Amino acid sequence: MTFFAALPLRAGDGRRVLVDALSYPWSAIGRVNTGGSTYCTGFLISERHVLTAGHCLYDRKLDRWRLPSELHFVAAYQFDQILMHSPIASYRRAGGRGLSKVPTFESATRDWAVLTLGEPIGRVAGWLGMTVIEETFPKRISADRVAMVQAGYSATRPHAMTMGRGCEPMPLLSNKDIFAHGCAVRDGDSGSPWLIYLDGQFYAAGLHVLSIGTEGRRYGGVLSFSIFSNGGTAEAREALGGLDLAWGRGKEPGKLGPARASVRRALDSLLLSKSSSSSGRGAGSAEPAWNSSGISLARVIREITMHPAPESVGTE
Repeated sequence: MTFFAALPLRAGDGRRVLVDALSYPWSAIGRVNTGGSTYCTGFLISERHVLTAGHCLYDRKLDRWRLPSELHFVAAYQFDQILMHSPIASYRRAGGRGLSKVPTFESATRDWAVLTLGEPIGRVAGWLGMTVIEETFPKRISADRVAMVQAGYSATRPHAMTMGRGCEPMPLLSNKDIFAHGCAVRDGDSGSPWLIYLDGQFYAAGLHVLSIGTEGRRYGGVLSFSIFSNGGTAEAREALGGLDLAWGRGKEPGKLGPARASVRRALDSLLLSKSSSSSGRGAGSAEPAWNSSGISLARVIREITMHPAPESVGTE
């Protein structure tokens, strides 16, 4: 279930910037088009596998799960550029009907799906390596040159990839598999990656599945990749266990395709500047987001239940 709410994005507020979709790592992110009427974001985790939010595969109008033949993945989609794409041969999702009418954190932990592509377009688009956040991560953020970003196809720009900067994790939730950050997310961002940029490398550490509203603010809600690790659920571990995935470093695009390897100097300038590090925080905030006081899980659940977001995940 997505809890995305109407969060206004103002031009020039630093929250979302247009990125070059053909440059890595953005080239490994794309649109999951579903039945010609809605879409989500997804990202390559191998040459033939895409990770996205499970609710994106559900047809609410017909009250059924979509068939693989109704889905299509377009990597590095930007305006009229459709250079790397593939139909979906099959997919695996969490068991059970899964999508509750009333948002819950329990349903969010099952909101994942692994798509198997008919074509190995990851060879030309590249793919993202995966990692799990450690308990000491906030301290590493304080000490190191680290950037946390989110990129996807927000409803505000459905045909262009945009990136949110300064998406530091917040001590908002007490569920170890769900965490929050302060970057602006909208319909269409479901299934997008939460990325860590460290030492010139990108790592995907979470999957966007919800948006949380409390105390007059909206937070992006992320399913941590701990769900797929040794400490996660057996179902999620099995979904990725048989795949040749890149836990750790990903893979940049092949030389023969349209996608390009990243220019690290440019990325350092874009992601690690002082202006970008504060863009995801509230106005006037000088302290890192993870130093703010936590909000109880029960209080957040009340806020979500009282103000559920529209069911749509974005329309073309």
